Amino acid sequence: MQETANLYGVSESTLYRALNEHNRPKPLRRSDYGKPRILPADEMEMYCEIIAAMKIRTSNKKSRHLSTTECIRLLQDFGLDTPKGFFKADPGQLKKTTVNHYLKL
Repeated sequence: MQETANLYGVSESTLYRALNEHNRPKPLRRSDYGKPRILPADEMEMYCEIIAAMKIRTSNKKSRHLSTTECIRLLQDFGLDTPKGFFKADPGQLKKTTVNHYLKL
């Protein structure tokens, strides 16, 4: 170890520290697991509430309703007027898989 430390011009403790970091296992999940990366959590929750309300309002007697993709398209293209105000999502901001994931939660 001493020869290797001299070869690289560092102390033995620095070399041991580097080797200790090298052998550590990687975490299984990202540090931001469960948090939306594109939007803040409260904004994502608001959009999911709007989409869920659109699905409920458009359901018929056979429990058919608008798809998540269609709800997102309507929200992006035209927007939606709610009691809290007018909401229109930016294009590319909401994805079907992300919205479905948060709707399930």
